Amino acid sequence: VTALSPKAGLPAGATPVTLTGTGFTVASAVDFGGTAAGWYTVMSPTQMAATSPADLAGGTVDVTVVTPVGTSVINAPADQFTYEAAPSVTGVSPVAGPLPAGTVVTITGTAFTGATAVSFGTAPGTITATSATQVTVTAPAGAAGTVDVTVTTPAGTSATSAADRFAYETAPTITAVSPVAGLTAGSTTVTITGTNFSAATAVAFGVSTATSYEVISATEITAVSPAEPAGPVDIAVTNRAGTSAPSSGDRFTYEDYPSVTSVSPAAGLPAGGSTVTITGTDFGDLSAVDFGATPATITASSATQVTVTTPADLAGGMVDVTVTTPSGTSTTSSADQFTYESVPMVTAVSPIAGPPAGATTVTITGTNFTGASTVDFGGTATPYSVVSPTSITATSPGGPAG
Repeated sequence: VTALSPKAGLPAGATPVTLTGTGFTVASAVDFGGTAAGWYTVMSPTQMAATSPADLAGGTVDVTVVTPVGTSVINAPADQFTYEAAPSVTGVSPVAGPLPAGTVVTITGTAFTGATAVSFGTAPGTITATSATQVTVTAPAGAAGTVDVTVTTPAGTSATSAADRFAYETAPTITAVSPVAGLTAGSTTVTITGTNFSAATAVAFGVSTATSYEVISATEITAVSPAEPAGPVDIAVTNRAGTSAPSSGDRFTYEDYPSVTSVSPAAGLPAGGSTVTITGTDFGDLSAVDFGATPATITASSATQVTVTTPADLAGGMVDVTVTTPSGTSTTSSADQFTYESVPMVTAVSPIAGPPAGATTVTITGTNFTGASTVDFGGTATPYSVVSPTSITATSPGGPAG
């Protein structure tokens, strides 16, 4: 006997084996370590077929052919047959990879000695290293979904089980995040929209891991932003097949709360329609400017200045002007105050006359005098004092008689 194929089989026997050698024409028996083959046939003077008998003790035996001339001499290792248990897969790592070929996978199990093939479903992988309990293989290309990884040795092919599963997956993609900005202190809950989120293993904001995240569906994740310095970052979602590529849809900007430092002019008519410039910080991506609880119409904006048209407030009075961005709303202060005022009205002056030299103290009576900025006598400004919303005292300027 010069060769056997295969050279191993299960202890239960019944493995079909082809024997190659010489002098087989009148063979009368085939023995596996002294135990007769379950069945044999002579195919030619140099080839026979036989089925292995059972050998529950396992191990390696010599296969001999008996003829009337005699029994074949031992020709180890060419005539040796090994009784082996079938391979069994107990683990696959990693358990998933991308669709293209190239993922290096380590398969753990038993009876891997002499492994001749590793299959991912029906597609063969490329074996790079083996031992009795471990096989390293490069996965072939596959279609999205889960396959069984099986190991084949001369003793047979491993049975499939939940332990041998490998998933072909596509890396995530992100199409939108909402809100698109949050505070540098973190803790903003962000909804991430995209694809292939089901098996997500991580969410990152720039180089920092999200404080927490929850997979809502294959297309939606909610994540809580970690603390980061001010500025834009890419949000990334990772699954077992890879990490989402940066895109314009995944941008998130870290900002501080907006702050209002001045409002100019600081007053306007109750009917609205005044043009007001609001100065401050962190106005980027602003979404609203409110006078009290009423939104103004934004006409121009930058990171430090916003121009708006005031809304109406017929009740009048003072309100706080607030700026809202995705990070939040500015806190109120004396710097953001705007007063709705009616036009002043003069109802009486006393005395009603004075000398052309001026210097007459005149009491002016009327309404809406609070915040008065000038008092004119026939177009000539003069010193004055606001006594109350309904009274002003002024000194008449010099002028011609009339």
